[in-house]
Amino acid sequence: KTFIILLKNRPSTLWIQLPPSILLYQVFIYKLFFRDTKIISDCHNGQFRSPWLNFPFSIKLINFCSEIIIVHNDDLLNEVKDKKILNLEKVHVLEDNLPIPSESIKIEKPEENLVLFPASFNSDEPISELVEAAKKVPHINIYITGEKSAEKLNRHSIKESDLPSNIKFTGWLTDDSYKTMLKSADIILGLTLLDTIQLSVAIEAVGYEKAMVLSNTNTLKKLFNKGSVFVDNDGASIAKGIIKALESKQELEKETKQLKVKKTKEWFSEAEKLKKII
Repeated sequence: KTFIILLKNRPSTLWIQLPPSILLYQVFIYKLFFRDTKIISDCHNGQFRSPWLNFPFSIKLINFCSEIIIVHNDDLLNEVKDKKILNLEKVHVLEDNLPIPSESIKIEKPEENLVLFPASFNSDEPISELVEAAKKVPHINIYITGEKSAEKLNRHSIKESDLPSNIKFTGWLTDDSYKTMLKSADIILGLTLLDTIQLSVAIEAVGYEKAMVLSNTNTLKKLFNKGSVFVDNDGASIAKGIIKALESKQELEKETKQLKVKKTKEWFSEAEKLKKII
């Protein structure tokens, strides 16, 4: 279907978001027929990890097809430099653009002290540690996005009976419902066990001018050095971080607004450079 759309529209510039690596095969075939097409490969962190890195010829196709290769932070750039897998002459750093909250989105707060954890339940998320943190702050409800399922919990060796009553699952959210949760939250929680990961939820939090509790990784400390409380990935530290963020929420939100202004200026500056190349 993707290839049919390409043939029908014949774009002269094509921006592809990776992963999934399977897109590269379609782009390669398309470029064989339309050699003047400029390809921009927007490579997220997962593209350089299993399973996407292991797709046959995926890196060769990125290098061959792309006029521009985008990575989203300097630490990820250094990682691909160390691996010696990309044509560095084509690589540019461009952070994710900040979302712009719509004024039509209303705040809907079921309670005070709403802590939101947008979760994928991937292996890099310290879910069991978050459960332990929730047990230490029983007076604070922590909302986890998505449906509660045994399959998700099993990935992190958690039983449903292990969950304290203050962990709430939002269920499936529409795009508008998710934006309402973001706008209504007092604290945005972003946790990862891996460095070089930017965390989309932190970008969203800055766009929505929210106080953040983030994992204490080198990458996150560089990218979100204002508006954040940084925590180790253990229950006690996460719990203390949530309490600290709620106590200093107004000051953190002021810092996030400052960070938003800075990141917006930087993004437009870098985007303009890429536009000239294209």
